[in-house]
Formats: sequence, C-alpha cells, structure tokens
Amino acid sequence: MSTAAKYLYAIVPANPELLDMPLGIQDQPLGVLIHKKVMLIISDLAQHKIRPERKNLAAHQTVLSHLIHNYPSLLPMQFGMIAANTSTAKKILTQHYASINEKLLELAGKIEMELKVSWDVPNVFDYLIAQHAVLQEARDKLLNKASHLVTRDEKIEIGVLVSQILEKERVEHTETIKSMLSNSCDDIIQNPCRNEKEIMNLACLVSRKKQADFDSKIDELAQFLDDNFLIKYTGPWPPHNFSRLNL
Repeated sequence: MSTAAKYLYAIVPANPELLDMPLGIQDQPLGVLIHKKVMLIISDLAQHKIRPERKNLAAHQTVLSHLIHNYPSLLPMQFGMIAANTSTAKKILTQHYASINEKLLELAGKIEMELKVSWDVPNVFDYLIAQHAVLQEARDKLLNKASHLVTRDEKIEIGVLVSQILEKERVEHTETIKSMLSNSCDDIIQNPCRNEKEIMNLACLVSRKKQADFDSKIDELAQFLDDNFLIKYTGPWPPHNFSRLNL
C-alpha cells in the first residue's frame, strides 16, 4: 500500500488471504489492515474525496457483495468513507477494537433483508376514504356545502383526520407483519417511510440458517395481503442497519 488516501469498504474477521477479490474504486486492487482478530478492507484513492457516481457506487457494492458471500460476518462502511493515510485507517481498528470485535461476533452468520410494503392504489387518500366511514362522512359534509362556505379550518380538519387514519393503518399493518416475521429473524429495524403510499420500510436481521424460513414467511405475507398492497423484498445485503458504530 502506498501513502495515498485510503478508501474504506468494510471490517471483517481477520484473514489475510483475499482470493479472487474484485477491483475496488477507481479499479484499484484491494488491500487489508489487520489488528488482532479484525481486518479492514481498503484500497488506494487518488484524492481525498469521491463522487457518488454510478461506477463508484457499483464498485463499492461489488466489493461488499463479495465480502458478504465469503466472510462469516461483516461491518460495511457507508459509501464515501476515506482515511487520509494508512496510519489513520489503522487507528479505526486499534482505537475501537473491542466494540468492533464484539459487533462482528454478534453479526456472525447473519444478513440483512429489506422489506417494503406500500399501498398499490392510484390515490391513497381516495382509498382510505373508501375504507373508512368517518372519512366518507367528513368528505360528504364538505361536498354538500357551497365551495365558498367551506372554511379553511374545515379543510385542515379533514386533512388531519386523513393523516391520523393513515398513520393508524401504518402502525397496525406494521405490527401485524412484524409479528408474522418475528420468529424467523433476530431483529427488525423500522426505517422511516419515504412517501405517502409506503406503509413500512423494514430492515430484518436474518440468520443464514433461517433464510429459507424467512422467505417462506414472505410468501405467506403475499397471500395474506390483498391486491391493494405491493411488496418489495430484497437481499441479502450487508447488515448496514445493524452494524452502526461510532468510529
């Protein structure tokens, strides 16, 4: 390794043999820094910053995908993590060794699966109104008024009511589905919904030994939900949501 800046990919259990490894960012070969039982995967970088361009994101993900299939546990770095030099990169391992090693042991043999469930309807507000009599009554009350007689407060009131019911539905659906999955995974993190149609965005920590069982639960979920719902199920991924450390 040169004195160039170091791009950081992940921390894995120490094993200096990197067989058939892909090239990293900027087509650089991968290298390792080892401290006791842990190993940091790195490559040289020509500058101290990297743009989130498609080719760079793809190279980062390719390395992580290789590692997750070849190491028993993995602490992935977010895209764009750079150390000024080898010494700075090595300090990550030496200064945080205990917490890193503990987390690697905790995540051994586990992967992350992502589950998103959304309403698959043209307009989620029209869908909710059709499902809830209280919303129908509130809407009809406004429609039966001349438009110039409808006050701003009345419009706000029905908007608040829709938001409350939307959130209530999200909570109920999420709790039901988390209960269905609970015996097939070690942990579930509920990430924020990204748009009004999204009901839940779950990161599930799954033992490789239970992956087939977890897949079966997703099949059951698909049968449980009707055609008004859309399931997006992806993975396996490195356990990003379960490996956060203050390094």
